Amino acid sequence: MIQSLNEDEKLISLIQTTVNPENLVRSIRRLTSLRVTIIIIEDIHLINNESYCDMNSLIEALSEDNISLLCATRPAVVKIMGSLEPYLMERIELKGLNLIEIDEFCKELFSHDISEDVIKILSDSTKGNPLVLRSVMRGVIQRNAIKGTGSGKWEFEDHFEQSVYKSAITFGEGLLASLTDSEKKIASDIAVLGESFAPQSAKFISDCTDEVLKNLIFKGII
Repeated sequence: MIQSLNEDEKLISLIQTTVNPENLVRSIRRLTSLRVTIIIIEDIHLINNESYCDMNSLIEALSEDNISLLCATRPAVVKIMGSLEPYLMERIELKGLNLIEIDEFCKELFSHDISEDVIKILSDSTKGNPLVLRSVMRGVIQRNAIKGTGSGKWEFEDHFEQSVYKSAITFGEGLLASLTDSEKKIASDIAVLGESFAPQSAKFISDCTDEVLKNLIFKGII
């Protein structure tokens, strides 16, 4: 957090000082007095014993201030959660698209109702992952498993289910095939961070560099 504050020239101009551990809370308080402030902390499940005390002290020091704190975590045991619970306003759990949401997606895409069997196939094959769902839909159209009719509706061919699962498998294999051995190792190491994470976190737990991150983003891995 200290590093992030010090790298932002606009923030430095507001707090009028370089941030260090001693004046971190004071600097944040100055920001909150100047404008509405929200602090976003990613990957709090990675907070170790060394960082726990610092994080706990920060939470307690800012508990009376008009400031919002947004924390992101993987579904794991989060040690710092005990310190956050007294101030918790809302908890949002991100999941894959459910059957109703996939049905709504298909209605928007095809402009008419889709059978429950088709929705179930899409749900089972993609686990509700929007990225995989998009890729699967492209795949089945390319394989002519879906065809448009003159009446503005789409027909699902007999090989639709087979094409859906094949497209889902191809999606995963295609992503991995484009990686070098080094990129595969780094991708495996940072997988624990989830789909959204700070570059600093990736560099902290792996040999990741800015160039590798750029490549993984370009290839659709993260």
